[in-house]
Amino acid sequence: MDAEVINGQCRELAIRIISKLDLGAQFARQDDRAALSACLQSLNERGEELQSVISNLPETELKESLIQLYEYLLEFVVFYEETVPVETDTPQLQGSVSVTRNGMCGRPSITLDNELINYYIQNGVSKQKIADSFGISRSTLQRKIGPRNIPTLSDEDLQNMIVRMKDEDPHCGQPYISGEIRALGFYVPRSRVRKQLRIVDPVGTVRRRRVITRRRRYRVKGPNYIWNMDANEKLQPFAMYIHGAVDGYSRKVMYLKISRDKKASTVKKAFKAATQRFGWPKRVRSDKGLENTGVARCMLERRGPETRPFITGRSVHNVRIERFWKEVNKITLRFKVLFENLESIEALNLDEDEQVFYLHYTFIPVIQKFLDRFASRWNAHKIRTANYTAPNVLYRCGKKAPDLEEDLDPSDSDSDTDDNTDLNETEQIWHERAEMFFPNPENFDEYESVQNFITLSRNE
Repeated sequence: MDAEVINGQCRELAIRIISKLDLGAQFARQDDRAALSACLQSLNERGEELQSVISNLPETELKESLIQLYEYLLEFVVFYEETVPVETDTPQLQGSVSVTRNGMCGRPSITLDNELINYYIQNGVSKQKIADSFGISRSTLQRKIGPRNIPTLSDEDLQNMIVRMKDEDPHCGQPYISGEIRALGFYVPRSRVRKQLRIVDPVGTVRRRRVITRRRRYRVKGPNYIWNMDANEKLQPFAMYIHGAVDGYSRKVMYLKISRDKKASTVKKAFKAATQRFGWPKRVRSDKGLENTGVARCMLERRGPETRPFITGRSVHNVRIERFWKEVNKITLRFKVLFENLESIEALNLDEDEQVFYLHYTFIPVIQKFLDRFASRWNAHKIRTANYTAPNVLYRCGKKAPDLEEDLDPSDSDSDTDDNTDLNETEQIWHERAEMFFPNPENFDEYESVQNFITLSRNE
């Protein structure tokens, strides 16, 4: 294409963006938030278009000008995104106050639910929000609960934790790091996390701030109204499958398990274990994979076919779990690269059943440990589009349907037992040999597991 034509198209795009910026500033001055929100969405789209144009331009003055315009657009969007309220279904926090009258003069004494308060604090809810949920002032709350000696982390320990998390997931930001800290039972102010994050990863901090994704709205009435379940097959070449389900309302992880197969019985076992912990959902949504037939049968028996308890469809409609897999894939990619490297140095031969078995024995417990830690972090991190509320809090405080309130069934004990009953005779021999060398494979990290695998596969 002629250079003059390209320059003309670039100038037209720049003029459209500048006019949108002026229009957005006008809406901001008029405090027209609905119009400003639509304008910001349009600017995000124009920004993506401008970014692709810039990447294809040679180094010229026009390119430098467009880069400056793009940086200004990002600053504008980031600044005004915070002023536009995100429409959410965030529940009101629940708080119960009991009044004690002792016959004395003055106001009666009040008693607060300390267990609930501790739960809110551990999941990052501010004291002002907690006080509002109980209908009292913050000073009254502070007086009633007294000083709380919540353990914290030193700057050195915090920095080491961030470095470790960056090693696991180079793209994780402040919300995930704060979620990990809360999941471990510590409290660190957000300002300290951001300060250490700027030291450890200054480039990534700037890049993440400039990319804010506008989410489409996905409406669910409350917790356990629908679970979104699926199987992740990124490690399928190595005969490993990750099965997961999230609550459609709160995004809380219901289960996240790695296994050697995609059998319906495997998925059903993980699902039934989750129902013992959280109760039965009203509906389940999944794709049309045969591995989901066991869960479908359970739901039909439990809820009855007239309620449509099991919904199947295309993956693009299973929004919650597909979004969740985007984060889980950061873990699967780590191990996929590791296994491919073992293949490249001829330490792993996927045609050898014994080597594949030893790969499973040494790495499945390690990957499960990564998944468990990630699930805890995910459940404790604050969600921007849910008014910065953690999935744990959303799940606990959301309005459940009356028939879902007490739906735990202890008699359903199809649970988490395993584990070696489905091994054939040859695999049992391999398992006993591996157990003799490394009886607790979950106690090793992935690098030590590589050495363990090589030791077993070479029959040393």
